[in-house]
Amino acid sequence: MPVFLFEGEMWSSRWLQNLTSDSDGVANFSLSTANIEGDIHLQVSNTPTQGYPPYRTPYYESNDHTVSLATLSSPDTKTVSSLDVKKKDEPLSCDKEEDIFIQYTVVGEAQGFVDVMYLVSVNEGEVSFKLTVSPDMAPVVQVVAYAILPSETVIANSADFSTEQCFSHKVSLEFSLSSAVPGEETIMQVTAQPESLCGVSAVDQSVLIMEPGKTLDADKNVGMKMATNMDIREPSCLTYKGREYYQGYGDFCSIK
Repeated sequence: MPVFLFEGEMWSSRWLQNLTSDSDGVANFSLSTANIEGDIHLQVSNTPTQGYPPYRTPYYESNDHTVSLATLSSPDTKTVSSLDVKKKDEPLSCDKEEDIFIQYTVVGEAQGFVDVMYLVSVNEGEVSFKLTVSPDMAPVVQVVAYAILPSETVIANSADFSTEQCFSHKVSLEFSLSSAVPGEETIMQVTAQPESLCGVSAVDQSVLIMEPGKTLDADKNVGMKMATNMDIREPSCLTYKGREYYQGYGDFCSIK
């Protein structure tokens, strides 16, 4: 049957082509978009004139569809929407705010707002937020960013950031004098949280010079050495004279 193709809205459409459908009811056509800007609103009708309704046509039928023009890609333009959380070379500092940057690119979407931490009205740029690093984040914190675009497409990216070896219990030690001669009296001040159990030991500097790298710091993972009359957690295994003892059933230990 003959069908007629129009472009534009119902009351202001312009005729494009006369078509004939095949036995399956399908009519193929092509058109040039060289002089067309923006989206194309196509209408098809079984009457040669548009307008609603065509009073002298008792069985009037029509349908419409909007075609969005695609943007041609080039080496200088991105073709896929994406988010990129920028990593850092240095570990994040404890108890400080860090600037985290997220680069985003929006491609092939209708003009509108995109929610990426806050409303963004441009198609490419960068947003940032401040992250306060706390001890419970150590040793690695992961940042995940995602955005839901107007087309309901979800884009996301994540990055892992290493942190300093943060501890929730803060301890400090200060001397009244930065240096002193042998036999001179000095005052040492130890600061910790209330009801803390503190211990102090003195090591001659020559010992550290002869055996460098054997001091206890946040990276050696050796646990805590303690001497106390308080009840502490009983270890699950012990090493004694080169033999490893593991906790068994009851009050007995089995030897590996």
